[in-house]
Amino acid sequence: MPRAPRLLAISACLLLSNVLPVTAVTIYDIQHTTDPSGGSPYAGQVVTVSGIVAAVFLNGYVVAEAPGPWRAVYVGESRNGPEIGDEITITGTVDEYSGKTEIRNVTDYSVISTGNDVAPWPVRADSAAQEKYESVLVILDDLTVTSLLGGGWWAADDGSGTIQCADTNDYTYFPELGDTLVSVAGIVRSVSSPATLHPRDTMDISGHLIPHFALGGTIITMNDALDILHGHYVEIRGDRILGITDGAPRGLLIVETQGLIFPGLIDAHNHARFNVLDHIPFEQTFEHRDQWRSTEMYAEFTEQFTAILDYPAGGGQIMNLYRLAETRALSAGTTTMQSINCNGQDDDFFAHQGMVINNAERFPSRIWSETFPLPLGPAYWHSMQEGCFDRFVIHLSEGTNDASLQEFYTWASWGMLDWRTTLIHGVSLGPNEWALMADASANLVWSPMSNMLLYGTTADIPSAVDAGVDVSIAPDWTPSGSHDMLAEMKFGRELSDAQWGGVLDPVDLVLFATRNAARAMGAENRIGQVAEGFRADLMVIPASPQDPYEALLDAESRDVMLTVVSGRPMYGDPWLMDQFPFLGTVEEVQVGGCTKRVAIQIETHSIPDSDVPISEVVAELEQAYDQAYPRVCEFLGPFEGPPTRVPDPPWAMVSSLRVTPNPFRAAATVVFSVPRRLDASLRVYAVDGRLLRNLLHTSLAAGSHTLTWDGSDDRGLYVASGVYLLRLESGGWEHTTRVLLLQ
Repeated sequence: MPRAPRLLAISACLLLSNVLPVTAVTIYDIQHTTDPSGGSPYAGQVVTVSGIVAAVFLNGYVVAEAPGPWRAVYVGESRNGPEIGDEITITGTVDEYSGKTEIRNVTDYSVISTGNDVAPWPVRADSAAQEKYESVLVILDDLTVTSLLGGGWWAADDGSGTIQCADTNDYTYFPELGDTLVSVAGIVRSVSSPATLHPRDTMDISGHLIPHFALGGTIITMNDALDILHGHYVEIRGDRILGITDGAPRGLLIVETQGLIFPGLIDAHNHARFNVLDHIPFEQTFEHRDQWRSTEMYAEFTEQFTAILDYPAGGGQIMNLYRLAETRALSAGTTTMQSINCNGQDDDFFAHQGMVINNAERFPSRIWSETFPLPLGPAYWHSMQEGCFDRFVIHLSEGTNDASLQEFYTWASWGMLDWRTTLIHGVSLGPNEWALMADASANLVWSPMSNMLLYGTTADIPSAVDAGVDVSIAPDWTPSGSHDMLAEMKFGRELSDAQWGGVLDPVDLVLFATRNAARAMGAENRIGQVAEGFRADLMVIPASPQDPYEALLDAESRDVMLTVVSGRPMYGDPWLMDQFPFLGTVEEVQVGGCTKRVAIQIETHSIPDSDVPISEVVAELEQAYDQAYPRVCEFLGPFEGPPTRVPDPPWAMVSSLRVTPNPFRAAATVVFSVPRRLDASLRVYAVDGRLLRNLLHTSLAAGSHTLTWDGSDDRGLYVASGVYLLRLESGGWEHTTRVLLLQ
């Protein structure tokens, strides 16, 4: 995100006025004390200080004027959101808060420069508890983990004593008793004995337990120049890309992928917990999302899903639901998913970095997502504007009617349409609205399949792109969207070819899923590219003589050779996964007829059930699905291929109906079953109810049956592109599914 808009926004938010004289002092002046209590001589005074941001936490940050004792202070405020390395000047009140000296009530804030560095100060554990190290960035050497504490904390001894280490910020080191570490850096937040150390990220922890390796292949950087680097290597340590070189780095584990190395895909719009279920078989399209949400079928879908969620007791499947959805996303090369607000620690079980894939809302992200933003009202959003959020990710204009369009203008009338808005859907928007979004530097997330199946149309993406709107692509959820990012990108290309003359090139769609999506999530400085200093989120697909972007659009989950999340290989071909000795437990799975390996099992004391294999996750969800009624949607397994079918109980004499591929061009295969010998009919209808084609009307034996629809009606004429309904009637039961034809 450009820094200038942030500074303008910050200035607009600082409405408080000082009633006390302001004193320009050094941080040393504030912190240095001979008072046994550690109280600052400036307590209660308004001061102005300058320094470099040495650490950033959810509710504050540390400013250091230099390395070493007395030279750093914690700033307890969330109005402003600096980055590590920012040189800043602030005015605020010195406060003794919970026994620690802090600056609070910040009334003035400015960024002087960026990209600066503060070196950690060497200390021993027995001295880290001294007052002079409060808020200082320190480093301890030669540590052994001696105990595992609550809340993800752990204690280590360096021979002189013990220090407690927090997981206030995520890192991809998961401690075990007896681990030895070369060093650990972090901020000393408490100087009671033992001192507490807060590592800032994985790079603060060093030792053989922190993976350090390099991947070789053709690197598709997705940087501003769209550089493609043949025969290069990505060096990875911990969760970070250390560099890109044209020769193999010496002294490291080198893994030659022989493939195309892309940045991991970013799913900028999803509702992951619902992704245990396939499409809701609505028999019509709608003009606004409130319409389908008020149908009887959606009520039955909600009842079915809730029964799965609450099996065997309230919320019993919540962790399994997220693990299934994230594992499917992982297998398709997705490394970050927007799903739920989880900035704090309460959601570690599915959102902690390194646990399957990353959550876009997880700190250090500064985004807030809302599915229903307008009912919250302008006062709520104006208060949110005063915080340090980089993005408000909101569902808006999800439909085709005037009410849908008016939602956009309501948001704009509240003064909310600016660089922080990431708008999901925007189906009803046109040239005027795209121009307003472009002027405001707002972002759009496009979910084409969900739009087409629910509304029969989608946002006019060529017009949005022409206007200068940043567009990304994402599936929405499996009950109306694609099963994964690769499938959604394919659908976006097919839609572009069918409706817009192929105006979207393969590189456009790959940008939508990487760099553009990172911008939409306010994370363009750490994900969405293969670049030095970025998070090591990567996917590898086979090398291809064709255009690499075309190759990615042609890929499916079974083609993904490797997915690396925060520097940890999590999914891939056995011959590649076997080359990473640090992975621990690896599970073999079948994906589209291909053997793959998944490494989602993590041994950690702080996250319950983190070591559960995907086979157990699926088995429990199948049990939950088996007892859930009404039976509206099919069960959807974790990997590409037909959904896992759970046998119906003997008293449930029902049929099934499925269409593949969906969407289709030349022909669609209709697979259906009946539980016993029955008279059955299969017909094609337009969404307005007109009968177009009688595909079948006969007596059928029990079991599965297959036929083909070529897109023609009973007169032999081919119907136009659009959504159609296939209805199976047998034994008094009726099943309807939607199919999308692209001519």
